[in-house]
Amino acid sequence: MCELLNTPDDWIDRSKDLIKLTGEHPFNAEPNTKLLIDSGFVTPTHLHYVRNHSTVPKLDYDNHKITFSGLVKKQVEISMKDILKYDVHEVTVTLTCDGNRRKELNMIKRSKGFNWGSGATSTSTWRGVRVRDILEDIGVKEGAKYVWFEGPKDELTHGHYGTSISYSHVMDPFNDVLLAYEMNNEKLTPDHGAPIRVIIPGMVGGRSVKWLCNVKVSDEESDSWYHHHDNKVMPPSVDIYSVETKDWWKRSEFVLYELNINSSISHPGHQEKLSIDEPCILRGYAYSGGGRKVIRVDLSFDNCKTWVDAELKYNQEAKGSKPWSWCLWQYEIKNMQSLIQTTEITVRAVDSSFNMQPSERTWNVLGMMNNSYYRVKTSPIFDNDNKCFITFTHPVVPGSNGGGWMEELTTPIKPTIQNTYFSLDEIKKHNKENDCWLIIDNEVYDVTTYMKDHPGGSDSILVYGGKDVSQVFWLVHAMDATEMKERFCIGTVMPSSSSIKNMKSDLNPKRFIKAHLIKKVNLNHDTISMRFKVGNVTGMPIGQHVLFGAMINNDYVVRPYTPTYPIHQNEDEGVLEFVIKVYKETKNKPGGKMSCYLNEMKQGDVMQVKGPTGPILYHQNGMLTIHNKSVKALQLNMIAGGTGITPMFQIIRKVLECSGDDTLIKMVYANNTLEDILLKKELEELQNKYNKQFFVWHV
Repeated sequence: MCELLNTPDDWIDRSKDLIKLTGEHPFNAEPNTKLLIDSGFVTPTHLHYVRNHSTVPKLDYDNHKITFSGLVKKQVEISMKDILKYDVHEVTVTLTCDGNRRKELNMIKRSKGFNWGSGATSTSTWRGVRVRDILEDIGVKEGAKYVWFEGPKDELTHGHYGTSISYSHVMDPFNDVLLAYEMNNEKLTPDHGAPIRVIIPGMVGGRSVKWLCNVKVSDEESDSWYHHHDNKVMPPSVDIYSVETKDWWKRSEFVLYELNINSSISHPGHQEKLSIDEPCILRGYAYSGGGRKVIRVDLSFDNCKTWVDAELKYNQEAKGSKPWSWCLWQYEIKNMQSLIQTTEITVRAVDSSFNMQPSERTWNVLGMMNNSYYRVKTSPIFDNDNKCFITFTHPVVPGSNGGGWMEELTTPIKPTIQNTYFSLDEIKKHNKENDCWLIIDNEVYDVTTYMKDHPGGSDSILVYGGKDVSQVFWLVHAMDATEMKERFCIGTVMPSSSSIKNMKSDLNPKRFIKAHLIKKVNLNHDTISMRFKVGNVTGMPIGQHVLFGAMINNDYVVRPYTPTYPIHQNEDEGVLEFVIKVYKETKNKPGGKMSCYLNEMKQGDVMQVKGPTGPILYHQNGMLTIHNKSVKALQLNMIAGGTGITPMFQIIRKVLECSGDDTLIKMVYANNTLEDILLKKELEELQNKYNKQFFVWHV
């Protein structure tokens, strides 16, 4: 649960279903895409994504006026009552932030933008009047090339939020450019621009200015700082440092107007688990800009080698002159067993101009317009009853929660002042406008003098005064903020704990990888030892196992096995060793599918391996994690039977061979005959060497 904080927007009623992306203030949020698509063609207002640069202005409906100026024959101020005199139009529009899916780019390299997931898009029906009707009424002078739209004066650090589009686009009646005062048959809410805003269908959301105060006709583009420093796609060679050179911000050819083609998968959701015994319906959205209709959505289940068509659904009641709104798509997988060998589901869309999503992401400094193929990783897992399920892992998870199959790259801040420590109690006192400290990555920053210059306003800092903002900071800020913050570093949080870094593993708990058999030894009539090479480092935790997967007689079989080697970090050379009992076929019993398959393998053969996995982790000195709960044990009592010795053996060796670990171990080990006892020699050696700590009873 996030701590409730007082903000200047406390008067606004906001849905708990929206995922906050930039902390408490300013409010930027998106819905879970499953909720988004479940709501249908038109998004309920409370689920519509929100993009706010700062505090939401309180504008009174009855007294609000919009100024029309510039190259007009008469400058006028129009009230909301005056607006209602013009012809009313409705248009159903998919509004999308051009930062939609930005977090995927930020995993590659940090951009200047915060982490939108794939939910920064929503569809509503807007009611209002056409801008062209008002301009025709008041008259426009010659030389008009652009129409500016501006919010409240001096609302932001760099003045008002403003932008412009071409005059010809506004005056085309088929472009449906509106001044909207209603959203889904209700007056606009504060977060969505009350009492009136611009709606420019087919363009990026940043052009549809909220809280509209001024409309200006001009022969030049908008002079707003935000028109030139936001909503642009720079070449990928331009980074956060070079962007400030060569007048990149002034180059109008990089300004974003129309949306690009894009799509996403919403169902199944991230980390959703579905049984292979039931059919599954994949679902999602697809949209394009400029009034171009989405005509095709393709899905691939074999790493883009082949594609199948999804079923497209369009809103037959959508308003407007062109297809301004998304389509929703679905595809039924009748045989879920077909996904057992699938590692990825990929979706792409095509519009009426045959624009198609690119296969790969292209990073840019603002993290805009990511429309690469949307890829969801799939993986089979088994429950305690050996029932198979498919898990679905999306690329990223929006907001402050980690997750997703893409690795997040962050760079820690280096303090400029060393050996100066502050307690948490001391830091908490500095939470006022004239005395504000923050904690970022365990370092303390006095940002009092910086607050007035913060792009998001001082309020967005003050709500975190005296608190740890590490998570929020890296969600919102680009790497160029690092050097700036270092100027304000005054010390370090008083140390209270230490951490141990784990080795990076070549194993993957989310998908199967190849493991090469490098050695196989027959231990007795029905037991073999196998060594597999999986990489440079296994990083195998103690108490966990891996899954073997193989196609056997047209059936994909997965079984868990616990390695008996390596146990200690200095043994880890990327090799896993297993002791495996072979269950051979008899007249009365079928053979074990996987064990017989392993028995037939030869040196050099490849096995599919996934892991590590399991509910238990043994750390040291009796400390365990069991189902995500920490447990301290003075004595470990074990009961093992047959091949069940392998997970026990793992922990036994770890405890006994670690200096200082005095945990007592007592084990009952059951087998049919003396010859069936696995690891008998190894257990006897450990029992003799650690006879006051390790006890075994064979039954």
